[in-house]
Amino acid sequence: MTEPATLAVDVDGAARTTALHYGADGRRSRRAVLVLAHGAGAGQRHPFMTAFARGLAAAGIDVVTFNFPYAEHRRRAPDKAPLLERCFRRVVDEVRTLPALAARRLFIGGKSMGGRMATHLAAHLPSITGDQLYRVGSVSFSILASCFSVRVHVRFVVRGSWFLVRGSWFAGSA
Repeated sequence: MTEPATLAVDVDGAARTTALHYGADGRRSRRAVLVLAHGAGAGQRHPFMTAFARGLAAAGIDVVTFNFPYAEHRRRAPDKAPLLERCFRRVVDEVRTLPALAARRLFIGGKSMGGRMATHLAAHLPSITGDQLYRVGSVSFSILASCFSVRVHVRFVVRGSWFLVRGSWFAGSA
């Protein structure tokens, strides 16, 4: 499998981050892109994140992972939620400017904290970008913590189902 393409993303005037695009297997393309956020304990190059992204790419789904600013700068403590959400939004915006990905169906998700930020973003994404969001996914248990605060609003935003994957390996989707 080829190495992912590196993208530089400007989060705001002071912060930048790196995103990686794992291109879909062209023979199996599902014309979809997943923007996938990492959890609090490890960045986008963690073996779980890379294996998950490569597996989905092999199944025909483009995947873009990224580091939140604290992970990009190798700090241990996560940034505050507004900066995490702003970073996630900017990565989605960047994905939508790429000719190869702009017309793909948009999915967002994350592992643990990244999944929680995906639920926050899902509540506001169409009003920010005009995109139709197809799915919100979380590879964790922590989605439940934020689910209650955005569930009612998200029902009107997301066309389709949510999926949860528990454990260390991809177990399926809705």
